[in-house]
Amino acid sequence: MSMKIRTTGVLIRVEPLESVVHDAFDTLKKIKLGEKIDPEPKTIVFPDLQTLRSMLTDERIRLLSVIQSKKPDSVQALAKLSKRKYANVFMDVKKLESLGLVKLAKETNKSRPVSRYRELNIKIPLTAKATP
Repeated sequence: MSMKIRTTGVLIRVEPLESVVHDAFDTLKKIKLGEKIDPEPKTIVFPDLQTLRSMLTDERIRLLSVIQSKKPDSVQALAKLSKRKYANVFMDVKKLESLGLVKLAKETNKSRPVSRYRELNIKIPLTAKATP
């Protein structure tokens, strides 16, 4: 079974919730006025750097890389390729799936992890608050 991978990357940015809500209201106003809205690329927004770091850990980024380059046929195979415990890899894959970065393709008796993007484009404004 073939799964379509988006050829463009996903935009990941840090932006306070208030700003996201403001942008959403602006977009709704434009729609109500009949103005044309340019579609934005797939975007994942985190409210602060701490949240971004907790969701996109080094280990999860490594898993995305292994999924993209090695194309494992199961989460078990991904765990072996990454030399990590299955339970930890499974939890990380589920977290990446919840972000929309990975799709678990259901196959006979197993789920094959598939990277939905070829690259992550991370945008962090210099005014973003960093927490230790």
